[in-house]
Amino acid sequence: VTPEGLIIISLNSDVWYYFNLYAYIGGNSIDPTGMFSTLIDYLLDAEEKNQAVWLIQHVNVGGSTDYEALPAATDLYYQIIDRFNNTIRATFFGHTHSDELGVFYANNGTVQNAQTAASVAYIMPSVTTYTNLNAGFRYYLVDPESFDILDSINYYANVSNTNQWAKNGDVTWEFEYSARDTYDPEHKLLAENEPLSAAFWHQVTEQIYTNQTMFETYTDLRTKKFRPFTLETGAKKNLTLCGLRSMSVPLFEQCLGSMAS
Repeated sequence: VTPEGLIIISLNSDVWYYFNLYAYIGGNSIDPTGMFSTLIDYLLDAEEKNQAVWLIQHVNVGGSTDYEALPAATDLYYQIIDRFNNTIRATFFGHTHSDELGVFYANNGTVQNAQTAASVAYIMPSVTTYTNLNAGFRYYLVDPESFDILDSINYYANVSNTNQWAKNGDVTWEFEYSARDTYDPEHKLLAENEPLSAAFWHQVTEQIYTNQTMFETYTDLRTKKFRPFTLETGAKKNLTLCGLRSMSVPLFEQCLGSMAS
């Protein structure tokens, strides 16, 4: 618990990590490690006391163009987020090294619209580079009372400039974008000082789905402006679109199946 009263719960994502062989022990049972049961106890207590919670973990359960998580665990995680969406103010992942996001919906995503959007997952950019990715980091503007996210401010470092960094003796970080200004450029989706709600992020996904320019913006920022920019089409585009609204493996596979049909 922070001095301001925010509860931050760190989860061991190895429980659902696809490449963790120990995760397969008891894989046919629900919550073999008891971690989710413990999480629910903490969330029930926070809910009773009207406390805000952030969840942090490494391996993402969805929201990307691929997944490295076990389906059953991601499904259970999804149900917990839905049930406690008024208590959990933000969910943060890493792992992919990319700048991505995913929206959770009520009732296991059976209806996906702004009204049913329950929560959002931030899959954060990494300082560590990877194939076709620049380095990046972000900080969040946070409401000091509700602990809702008001904006994310992102910076990147162009790895093509590493020789110049060596000469300068330091990395050059450049401003990349504000989520609020980039995804709501005309400020029509949010009132001033209104948090980046799940409903807002659903509306952003609608723009990414329907507006090619916004789709290219999202995929460009996902790589932290790595060059040359690669335009995604066909199956690769479907992977991106499905990831935005599929914060569990079953929903991701269901979405891809509908795209193919």
